[in-house]
Amino acid sequence: MRPEIAGGSVPHRYAHKDRHVIARASAYADRGLKGPKGFLATSQWLCAAFTELRFEHFEVLAEDERVAVLATMTGRHTGAFQGLPPTNHRFAQRQFHLFRLRAGQIVEHAAQRDDLGLLLHLGWRRRGEK
Repeated sequence: MRPEIAGGSVPHRYAHKDRHVIARASAYADRGLKGPKGFLATSQWLCAAFTELRFEHFEVLAEDERVAVLATMTGRHTGAFQGLPPTNHRFAQRQFHLFRLRAGQIVEHAAQRDDLGLLLHLGWRRRGEK
């Protein structure tokens, strides 16, 4: 991730400027990185696959240390994603995120997305399927 993008998304102290660390992190975005490194890796992975990327929230519910967010991720598929070459298709994907906070910091995150639906929308097909 370009540091100027990261710097606008997370506190400056988490915007890692070492390209080698960022490259290694982005290669393993789906393999369980946690904390700021995981956030940066996932952001890099998404920005490499999609331009015009936006997250818009529809609803946020909070009680005690739990926060639930219903959001839509939108963008244009302009880079490789899960092995699928760029299609230039626009997309919108609904997502649900559940966060647990402690002392104002996110300590746990779970998400529910329709990744298969997104891949099918972008044009992915099983071998031999048209």
